[in-house]
Amino acid sequence: MTYSGGGEAWQLVSSMGVLYTATMLVILVVALRFVNPTQLVARVKESRDD
Repeated sequence: MTYSGGGEAWQLVSSMGVLYTATMLVILVVALRFVNPTQLVARVKESRDD
């Protein structure tokens, strides 16, 4: 990527990073719509009490 004309590779890496971040953000929002984070904390506390 450091050779002459390697600008396209950096653009590809940057665009892949943006797409990956956007995809993970969408997955996170969908997951939080269906699972309440306090439910997860309560489950962890219950399993530790056993």
